[in-house]
Amino acid sequence: MPCSRPWPDKSGLPSDAENPAPGGAVAGSRGGFLFALRLILTVVTLGAVFHYAWKGRALFEGEWSWNYPWLMAAISLTPLLLAGRAWKWLLLVRPLDGSITFRQAFRSYVGCLPLGLVTPGRLGEFSRGMYLPQRAVQGLAGAGRVFLDNWTDMLGALFWCIPGCAALWGWQGFVLGCAAFLVLAPVRPWMRLLSGSASLLPGLWGLKRVVLSAIPDRRHLRPGGMAAALAAGAALWGVEWLQMDFLLRFLGADPGAFWKVAGLMALVTLANSVQVTLAGLGVREGLAAYLLATAGIGLAPSLVAAFGLFFLNLLLPSLAGLAVRPPDLGGLGRRLRARVGSEPEVRNPGA
Repeated sequence: MPCSRPWPDKSGLPSDAENPAPGGAVAGSRGGFLFALRLILTVVTLGAVFHYAWKGRALFEGEWSWNYPWLMAAISLTPLLLAGRAWKWLLLVRPLDGSITFRQAFRSYVGCLPLGLVTPGRLGEFSRGMYLPQRAVQGLAGAGRVFLDNWTDMLGALFWCIPGCAALWGWQGFVLGCAAFLVLAPVRPWMRLLSGSASLLPGLWGLKRVVLSAIPDRRHLRPGGMAAALAAGAALWGVEWLQMDFLLRFLGADPGAFWKVAGLMALVTLANSVQVTLAGLGVREGLAAYLLATAGIGLAPSLVAAFGLFFLNLLLPSLAGLAVRPPDLGGLGRRLRARVGSEPEVRNPGA
């Protein structure tokens, strides 16, 4: 039976301590096991990367030079990247509630970074909407917007992959990169395809209703807004690769043409999309060092610069995100079940 109140008052619900969720201990132990497994994989991957660099004496090759103005330039780009990604998140989430401010979007983006750091595939970032006070973007609607944010980020990285493919495979790689971008760039048809696929799911435990509610409605996918988000994603990746270029110059390396560095780093980003280690640590840096070394850049500065990029753009912002007050998640699952159960059957919202 659907609930008579679409969003019941939280104060009238029993606390989690009074009504614990069944199987909570099993889920907690499984989550702890997965975290321990990813931690082991991270340590092993880092060990393999440094062993390879140490065995080949890559960390001792040539003379290291420290050009500190380039380091200052790289550090100065971190606040710009954070502000730009928060603005892009605001651009995507504002159609759901026009009262959201940039300050709220910034706190929402930074606040969930620590969760993304320790969860597989950075799934913790799907809680971003819970850091906003507006109910319209909490829960499934906010998760759908995070999906769009990640999708446009992927498209932005794919755009930069075009010169990377050209650097590795010549004109055939250029054609392949362009074709992949043109196929995946139209967001609305892909949302319709996802909605149609989700409508085939079984209705057990409300699975179909939950998935369809999370897929963004086409009425909120304004072409102008999606184009702006895609352009912002590509521009922000360009700034991040410029930061990598600065870090290489700080270490005394000559990165050469910027488009080549950007293209190769974009390939690294896409290859590390499914993160098996914590925050993709080790895999991303090893791939970056290998690909940049094939382009004639030293292995040692490439490896150190890749770790520097992780420190500036993920670790430091994640530590700052710990200062953001987390949302009150008490009773959230019951409220979401009540809301989903009270809504009428969703019929292919992306169509």
